[in-house]
Amino acid sequence: MKIENHRLVGVTPDFRPEFLLDEPGGPLPKEGLVAVVHYAVTGSAGATAAVLKAREYVSCHIAIDGAGRVIQQVPFDRIAWHAGASSYKGRTDVNRFSLGIEIGNPGPLLKQPDGTFRTSYGAPWKGGVVEAWHKNDTAHRSWRFWAEYSQTEIDLVVHLCTLWRDTYGIVDVVGHDEIAPGRKSDPGPAFPIDFLRATVFPAPAA
Repeated sequence: MKIENHRLVGVTPDFRPEFLLDEPGGPLPKEGLVAVVHYAVTGSAGATAAVLKAREYVSCHIAIDGAGRVIQQVPFDRIAWHAGASSYKGRTDVNRFSLGIEIGNPGPLLKQPDGTFRTSYGAPWKGGVVEAWHKNDTAHRSWRFWAEYSQTEIDLVVHLCTLWRDTYGIVDVVGHDEIAPGRKSDPGPAFPIDFLRATVFPAPAA
């Protein structure tokens, strides 16, 4: 994948202008951008894009899933509405200086009496499960199990954030739960956010 004219191009990406807002956000600044990672509480990139389209003034730059699908909803030089009330290093309204990735992951899981798991919206979950409490004390206290992210999803996020670093000079990658800790729990403890940061922004060689 590569970026041309603020859009992903390549075999996998699919730009979907029909998901754009009727009144899209203004231009993003050319410096000081961060990438924000979300779980979408869905099972696929297509479902994520459809949910965002159905909600007024909600959008994200990219939706991905474990099947390797990548849907671009908003050009990378325009504001998308994915972060909500948020703050990063004293800067509020993170939407106005960020690029967002929504992963087709259901987030918290509910363990059933028979030992199986279901999503918060009642669908059976057949994938891996991570048992962990959220690092934020304000996260839902009953959430102990989380849907595992696939290696495909992690690799896609690393690749996209690296492209954004090289093309737009993003200065950090953060979870939604780090910029809105009292309100959001995504991408949650199942996502390797520290690994992502270290991979996209490796420490200088000694």
